[in-house]
Amino acid sequence: TNLKMWLGFETSSIDGNKQITPDKSGNNNVGKLFTGKALDFNGAGNYVDVSGFSMSGSVSTFAFWINSNDTLGRIIDINPNRFIISFNSNQLSLYDGSWKNFGTISTNVWNRCVIVTNSTSAKCYVNGVQLGVEKTITAINIGSATDAIIGANSVHNQSFFDGEMSDFQIYNSAWTTDDIAYDYANPN
Repeated sequence: TNLKMWLGFETSSIDGNKQITPDKSGNNNVGKLFTGKALDFNGAGNYVDVSGFSMSGSVSTFAFWINSNDTLGRIIDINPNRFIISFNSNQLSLYDGSWKNFGTISTNVWNRCVIVTNSTSAKCYVNGVQLGVEKTITAINIGSATDAIIGANSVHNQSFFDGEMSDFQIYNSAWTTDDIAYDYANPN
């Protein structure tokens, strides 16, 4: 329940002169692809533009598979109010006005990452296990998002992600630890 966007990246299609990937949530939040293949980011200009995506409230779950080839790069960057999930020096991090580092994750291997925000707190899970400690954050508000980019910085068109992403999902509800364990144990 409460699924707002689900970009599975299994398929893409051409709409006019744009390559798009459908939103499997049924909410019509399609992503415009700026990459030769969905989810194969080369760190030098590939990204997915999901501008116009918004949701209300300060509770969310971001879930995705990631296989990073580098120690840096944006996973998602939502503007204004700059809400960012990023890979910084091998650390999975969240930005809400200042950087909150959850902890180190391995490069060149697939990891299931889940970040849950609940008003003024955020937790990160990697492969079903909590990474680091709960962080105090500014309550997110992406209800008025004008730019949303997967794989790059939405403002400066830099900090490109180098690696692969799959099964990117955003919920406007907070997953429980049971939800996270089920998700990791049942990847399909």
